[in-house]
Amino acid sequence: MMNFAFVAALAIGLFALLRWGVRTLPAERWQMLAAVPVAKAADGSWRGVNLTFYGFFSATGTAFGFAVMLLLLASLGIPAGLAILLALLLLAVCVPASRVIAGLVERKRNTFTVAGAAFVASLVFPWLVLALQPLAARLLHREIAVLPVLAAAAISYAVGESIGRLACLSFGCCYGMPLRDAKPALARLFRRHNLVIHGATKKAAYASGLADQPLIPVQAITSVVFAAAGWRD
Repeated sequence: MMNFAFVAALAIGLFALLRWGVRTLPAERWQMLAAVPVAKAADGSWRGVNLTFYGFFSATGTAFGFAVMLLLLASLGIPAGLAILLALLLLAVCVPASRVIAGLVERKRNTFTVAGAAFVASLVFPWLVLALQPLAARLLHREIAVLPVLAAAAISYAVGESIGRLACLSFGCCYGMPLRDAKPALARLFRRHNLVIHGATKKAAYASGLADQPLIPVQAITSVVFAAAGWRD
């Protein structure tokens, strides 16, 4: 009963958040979270650093996914210290790798790619679990079951990514094609449930001139797919 209650609460809370985000975050006011003053210019104006909701939801998704992973690993009898060590080792590999992949695929030197980091994680994570088996044997007096740990990682990534995709709704990036350019069947499918991004500083506006245009809601679709995958698993 407790397991069912936990899964149901997670599903209700997650989908309520996604419903709010899809309806609210494309608005112009939901791009900038705060501005931190850095230096005052001679004319009395200030230079500042903008803090965005993109960063907020990216960090929130990461923290939530990590918390879910700690909880799932604890259910397998793996202590938090060992789980944190595993996560730190994974980050030490994946964060630099995500920048390398962004440079190779997107030809961008000063950015990171979440998808690239996830791809590298899928390759190295099983080997990290196996590498920690001697330590686990000394601490737990048993080996770690690899497949349940991989399942926990997959679930935590899915639910964390579902929240992280809300960042794209706020920033106006990762958008789909406008309905006017879509095939008739696809345009009819999203005629009522499309995405309209507002604000000249949103990426859809300055990069493609698609402000206030009905778009295929790619961000919303992927958020729901990730949430459903994590909840179902």
